[in-house]
Amino acid sequence: MIYIFDLDNTLLDSRTNALVYAKVIENLVSKGYDPLMINEEVKIIKAETLGEGRACASALCGRLECPSLYLFVLGSVVGERDSVTKLFDTFREMRREVGIVSSLDRRTLGFLLQRYGIKPGWVFCGGDKTSVQFWHSLKENHGLEPKSCRVVSDEALEAPRQLGFRTLRVEAPIDYRHLKLM
Repeated sequence: MIYIFDLDNTLLDSRTNALVYAKVIENLVSKGYDPLMINEEVKIIKAETLGEGRACASALCGRLECPSLYLFVLGSVVGERDSVTKLFDTFREMRREVGIVSSLDRRTLGFLLQRYGIKPGWVFCGGDKTSVQFWHSLKENHGLEPKSCRVVSDEALEAPRQLGFRTLRVEAPIDYRHLKLM
């Protein structure tokens, strides 16, 4: 059995993400960036992402050529996720294959994995997890047989089920101890 974890909301929940966004904007303004220019950049990002939700703070810092600001703010805001770290340690001790899927950009996900000491066997990120194409690409890139995979997510994901992946939805914040028996 291969375990595929979707941890976006567990590692970086929407409340934390909103706080990071607000602090990034605050930092940009304090560094002399024009609020009107910031707003224009946000509009561009939203247009590129079909206007879904808040513009990504990582994308905004990238557009303004200050990506280290995003990671600095993120590092000052994120808390501990001991249960997640312990789960990955347990799976590693049990010699279970573990991968992570994420819609986060590779840099942000890498930062979070390093921060929490999580060492998956592989990472697949940067796409729309609600899309069947995302899961098809994952399957092809990693040579996965969907029936031998269990997707563990803190979101309801229909797309992987359509391709035959078995799924388990868990609540965030997650107490993963019961997953050791899977």
